[in-house]
Amino acid sequence: MKEVLKEGFELMIVDLTIQLSLTITIYVAATQSFEIAYKLSAAQAAYWGFGPQYLIGMMLFFKLLGAKFIASKEYRAFISLFAFMVLLTISLFISAILAAINSRYATAYSYGQSACIFATDPNCVNIYAGIFQSTDSLNLVFEAFGPTVGLQLLFILMRGGIAVCHDFRFMAIASLVTFIFVYIPMIIIIRVVPFGYTSTLYYVAMYMPHFVLVVVFGIRLVINLVRLNKGEPGPWTHAQRLGDFEIDDPSKSYQSLY
Repeated sequence: MKEVLKEGFELMIVDLTIQLSLTITIYVAATQSFEIAYKLSAAQAAYWGFGPQYLIGMMLFFKLLGAKFIASKEYRAFISLFAFMVLLTISLFISAILAAINSRYATAYSYGQSACIFATDPNCVNIYAGIFQSTDSLNLVFEAFGPTVGLQLLFILMRGGIAVCHDFRFMAIASLVTFIFVYIPMIIIIRVVPFGYTSTLYYVAMYMPHFVLVVVFGIRLVINLVRLNKGEPGPWTHAQRLGDFEIDDPSKSYQSLY
């Protein structure tokens, strides 16, 4: 139970830091301009229509089957399964970028159409112009939309792969360090320094911790896969206790799990 609570807390840190970057960015942007917050919300609303909805279901399959392979010491099978998921994710990565680039303007107007109500009120014309006709328009945010969604797909894969390896402590430390030393300075600089294309910078900042963790988790995952291929112990070792316990052997006791 102690081990379960510890690993649950480590995963909570990962989820918390990841979600905080999204939530904090929206609120910070809203303190600067309503139009910026609206543009970020429109991009977030479009996010699930460009690939993540397909990968999430496959990741559930990958985590369940991958955990079984790890627990039963079928390392080669896990590596083959992960290679398949890499190919699938790269396919979705390319498709998401191409689809988002080809339809970026149509998508921007589609998800920003609720802002058209501002055009009907003379008092809100400036808001409408800030969303669609400024040098920092919604169209420019969607210029960065495709690559952002593509990299997010890679993040989902790397995060799932390293979680299957039970490397929760590393995930928690890496996520916390990235949030503190990458995201916080970046969001403060964007808020304080008067940049151009502010909406796009905010949008990139939302996912910057994810982008950094794609590299960090990816490197750690490669190291874990090499160790698995060699049959070396690692964070996944304790997950194999149940796999080593033979229920049908009366000579075994629950103490053998420990």
